[in-house]
Amino acid sequence: MVLATTLVWQLPAQAETDACKTISDANLPPAFAAWGQPAAAVTAGASGKAATRIEPNKAAEVTLLPAITPVLAPEQARTPANAHAGLLKVRIPTAGNWRVAISNPAWLDVIGADGKAVKSVAHGHMAPCTTLKKAVEFPLSAGDYLIQLSGNPGSSVKLLVSPKP
Repeated sequence: MVLATTLVWQLPAQAETDACKTISDANLPPAFAAWGQPAAAVTAGASGKAATRIEPNKAAEVTLLPAITPVLAPEQARTPANAHAGLLKVRIPTAGNWRVAISNPAWLDVIGADGKAVKSVAHGHMAPCTTLKKAVEFPLSAGDYLIQLSGNPGSSVKLLVSPKP
């Protein structure tokens, strides 16, 4: 797999509020329908071996930690006030382009079984005027991956791993 890192940015909340009359997950595109369903509550792991398993196509409300042992050093160290991080694992059932969507700005790495970061192929604010702030797309083979989050402003983030339609 190709070594790379993906930075996840968030538009300032005020700019989004100004552009949107309301923020509602009723406005989710069909590709992100699972985002609007009840989310599983999980606590992220502090290391790769302790990473918590999440399911693809099911939203997770993730409690992050004040410190972790990263599998890879993030390409960019982000240290917002009250920064939190965590590690998750997910089994991708079929090869294709998969999206990792999150509710907050954070640095995001998808790490393959070979210990290398997977290079993203797209990212953006794919669901404007919703609580989904950013989605990053990765070409993934079937198999197990780690998701390493860092620099999240606060102790929680909502996350969804889903295939690109």
